[in-house]
Amino acid sequence: MKPVTKHIKAFTLIELLVVISIIALLIGILLPALGGVRKRALEAECNTRLRGIQQACFMFAQGNDQLYPGLNRDDEKLKASERLQLLMEGNFFTVEYAISPSETTKKGWVRGSDPDDDPVTTDNFSFVCLQIGPDDAGRRNEWAATANSEAAVFYDRNTGSDTTWNTGSIVSGKISSVHTKQNGGQWHGGVVFNDGHIDAASSPVLERSRYGSSANKDDHLFEEAAGADQGSDAMDNYE
Repeated sequence: MKPVTKHIKAFTLIELLVVISIIALLIGILLPALGGVRKRALEAECNTRLRGIQQACFMFAQGNDQLYPGLNRDDEKLKASERLQLLMEGNFFTVEYAISPSETTKKGWVRGSDPDDDPVTTDNFSFVCLQIGPDDAGRRNEWAATANSEAAVFYDRNTGSDTTWNTGSIVSGKISSVHTKQNGGQWHGGVVFNDGHIDAASSPVLERSRYGSSANKDDHLFEEAAGADQGSDAMDNYE
């Protein structure tokens, strides 16, 4: 009686290489898609934080004559860092909330026994506030609970070396945001307005804005319009 021989079917080298090639192809297809999903999730969280900061200002205003932090005080706080510190000191949001999830190099503010000795700096936040200098009457008017749907008050900052941007196929500017290539000529990010709504803006130019009684067209978020007076258009502060 002959012994029974069992034949075990195995992959040939060619079949194994085909399987590996298919797996590599699938990885190549899926990884960029997963990266895009993650990027969009980070941008959505960033926008949520921007809107939350504006809502914190609104709550602050209820006990400050309807004015946002920094105004209507014996010692006005005009820097973005000073105004955000007032919100952090008041526990309107956590210190990490002021940092974009797309920025991993910044650290939450550590409150010392005397905040004046260890203040908030640009290492502790990602976003810009509306500039409200002493002569910026229009913008100062909107640094309050006005519910103006055309007044941008917080937005993603310009991380580039200048404010010019690419409007065509050739990158001529060096503007950028935490969501785009550094100095790549493209900026997009969240812009939250005084009524609490937020836009996922694809360029730094607002089609329309209004500060106080002044209405503007094609308002650049990071540049004051030529001839503009009394802070009548959008302008950022990040210091």
